[in-house]
Order: sequence, then C-alpha cells, then structure tokens
Amino acid sequence: MPKQQTTPSALEVVSEVSDLAAGLGILTFTLAPLAIPALALTALLALPLLIPVLLGAMLAPPFLLASRWLRARDRSSNRTNQPVRGDWSGL
Repeated sequence: MPKQQTTPSALEVVSEVSDLAAGLGILTFTLAPLAIPALALTALLALPLLIPVLLGAMLAPPFLLASRWLRARDRSSNRTNQPVRGDWSGL
C-alpha cells in the first residue's frame, strides 16, 4: 500500500528549525574556544604575506609621482616645441 505524503504543519516546521538552531548554538559554544587559537595562528601565518603589500605601498608613490611628472613635462615640451633641458634625443 503506498504511503500518503502529508505536508508538515507550520508548527512542526518551526519546532524543527528551533531544535536545529539550538543544536547549532550548542555546537558553536563548544567549539568557540578552539576557534580563537586557530584564528590567531591564521593571522600569524598571514602576516608574512602582508610584507610585500606594505613594501609596495611604500615604494609605489614616488615612482608614480615621478612618472606623472615626466609625462607632464613631456606634454608641456610638446606644446612649445622647444627641446627640454637635458634632452639628448636631438643629437
């Protein structure tokens, strides 16, 4: 004989969700003391990866400013059609 499927009532769904939430809460509180050292170790291991990023952040601005200044100087020299002081390209 085939079993008839019935849809669960709203009260049954709420009860099941409440039970699952309580179980997940208990599991979270149980594992939280283990998660804190894991997060600290992860941060410690990720610290060396930040060194190239910080180095790049410190070294990039002078190069960017120099390239911007050189481009502006080239644009201004092209407008006046006069050689730039120190320009050896015409020799």
